[in-house]
Amino acid sequence: MENEIMVDNHFIKCQVWGAVTRIRLQVGYLDEHPINVACGSCETTMNGKVLIGQETPELKYSFENANEVQGATADYVVSVPENFLL
Repeated sequence: MENEIMVDNHFIKCQVWGAVTRIRLQVGYLDEHPINVACGSCETTMNGKVLIGQETPELKYSFENANEVQGATADYVVSVPENFLL
């Protein structure tokens, strides 16, 4: 379907405080962009990036000071819209 918006939910855990943040990423047309999220508990900036496969649908996240977790309950939620960087 044209103009369908995809939202991906990804969970990261702060390496300093241990709080879990859910990142709601609205997938857009960029191939790659940074994600810098402050921990809601200790305000440490969790630096990362997301790679968005445009030819083959795929999302890859990487973070320097946060661990990816699955099946976790989020302490905080951050939304990243597709036009956030424009």
